[in-house]
Amino acid sequence: MGRLERYRCLQELYSSHANENLISKEKYKLNLGGITISGPSGTGKTTLARLAAERYQIPNQRNIKIGDLMRKAQNKQKEEGAIERPLNLDEQMDQSQRTLIQQATINEPFILEGRLSGFITKQEREKNPNLPVISILLTASYNKSIERIKKRNPSMTENEIAQKSAERAANDLQIWRGIHPELNDPYNPAYYDIIINTDSLNPQEVLEHIHNELLQRGKVKN
Repeated sequence: MGRLERYRCLQELYSSHANENLISKEKYKLNLGGITISGPSGTGKTTLARLAAERYQIPNQRNIKIGDLMRKAQNKQKEEGAIERPLNLDEQMDQSQRTLIQQATINEPFILEGRLSGFITKQEREKNPNLPVISILLTASYNKSIERIKKRNPSMTENEIAQKSAERAANDLQIWRGIHPELNDPYNPAYYDIIINTDSLNPQEVLEHIHNELLQRGKVKN
């Protein structure tokens, strides 16, 4: 590679980082009551929730992660002697999400990350078609999901990750169907307003895709 070509590559790299930094500093506000983010493990839900909260100036207490709440509640119950995950814990989490979605207002927007959040939003929208909530589904291929999960758990083999993920998905679905008999697939596209496959996108690109969709729908403002 010649000197001029190297210089151009460096310029492009600098420009790319500059643009990313500029984009990340732009601040907007949601012109709706909330966003729900759902999807299987390894699709980028948590990172998207964090980036969206930064972009739309959502305070930490309104950036709600059901997985974190479940883990805290389960740890507390284990300390109290519970062996298995009680069914009423999932029911409580569902009701918490339902209440938040029902009371959604543009004055106090939220971001809700939960695997059943889109399904619950769909149920509530059947009662109130004007519900000011947008539901987002993130998807990824099997291999990409395993790859991302392994980055968070480097000590686990891909086979161990695959087995654990499959067991967790089957167990969760069994519990959820005990509460929602009509639920066959929490990631049914019919439940969602925006669906993004994240295989070839980095987290910032996923956010930009969603941001552009919300801009077109008039759901964000400066």
